[in-house]
Amino acid sequence: MNGASPEDLEMRYMLEESLDWDSFDVIKFAGLTSYPVTALVDFVVAKQQTLHFVDISYSRLINFMQTIDMTYCYQQSVTMTSRQLKEKRNPYHNNMHAADVVHGVYCFLSHAEIFKEMSRLDLFACVIAAAIHDYHHPGRTNQFLVTQSHPIAIHHNDQSPNERYHLSEAFRMMQEDERNFLVRLQPKTRLEVRQTIIDLVLSTDLAMTMKYLSSFQMLLAKKKDEKTEGLINRDNLTTVKEETRTLSDLNNSSSSSGVMDAGESILLLQIAIKVADISHPSRRLQLHKDWTERIQAEFFLQGDIQREDGLKVDPLCDRHNVDVNKAQMGFIAFVCRPLIQPFAQFIEMPILIDNLNSNYKYWSDRNQLKEANDEK
Repeated sequence: MNGASPEDLEMRYMLEESLDWDSFDVIKFAGLTSYPVTALVDFVVAKQQTLHFVDISYSRLINFMQTIDMTYCYQQSVTMTSRQLKEKRNPYHNNMHAADVVHGVYCFLSHAEIFKEMSRLDLFACVIAAAIHDYHHPGRTNQFLVTQSHPIAIHHNDQSPNERYHLSEAFRMMQEDERNFLVRLQPKTRLEVRQTIIDLVLSTDLAMTMKYLSSFQMLLAKKKDEKTEGLINRDNLTTVKEETRTLSDLNNSSSSSGVMDAGESILLLQIAIKVADISHPSRRLQLHKDWTERIQAEFFLQGDIQREDGLKVDPLCDRHNVDVNKAQMGFIAFVCRPLIQPFAQFIEMPILIDNLNSNYKYWSDRNQLKEANDEK
């Protein structure tokens, strides 16, 4: 640590304490470095001891991640000046959000025993997927791209255009020799890692949430039935109290009992990255408010374009009429809670639910106060 700058020392401290969900502030962290994604991925790979088990080129990995950091937003390039990069930066879908998702995935994978039983390659792929999941994001929703026949939507046949674009852009960049960190893997293994990354990034399309939630619920029910049957058969037991079988019991026992297949492992990683992607309502209030301001700013920019082009402005994108209180209440109630609550119970992270409920109350209280004032 000799010669380390105050910023480097602060970063190292924050990383070492980063498993404390409420204490880690990714916005503060990103203010200490131009490469927040690189710093977090580097730290997580070291903690997971990936390089001891997987033949990854470390120098190429860092080159790749630094380029990801520098050019995270649509139309950003390595040839731009710092001012130009800032001008092209999305308010929300930028490298700071990517770093936030990497941190979320790291916490989840470290917290739950069931993830510790998974292959190092799958865990590594999950970290990489978190890092690139919004790479070159245009700052526009999938619906906007499809409706406007945007080149991204045309190229990807209107099917999860943003997510498919993020993948293709990241993999295109990975083809460059100095950034191809998978180059030393066997072709079969390399394809497996690539497929896992694809499966994980595609799962972050919010339009597909119900599909993955349904699969997750089915998996939990299946594991609960298998565990119950095992308890009945063990030591000639004939009865089991169903109410004692909790989601956390499945986390602590499913993998070690040898009943988690490859598809189920990938599904759990998909749920983990999806939760990390929408986890800001499960952060402490100030961080949640900061992220809310950022996503609304990005929505408003889209709405401004729609208005200027004489198009119908999406409700959440209308800066003149949107009710942020109700928008966040709806987001938490109908998007976040159905997915985050069972996952938080499964990995035994009640703080996710506690923060979610507390933040919902914040917006609900503000909404009630606003309505009361409107009636005066």
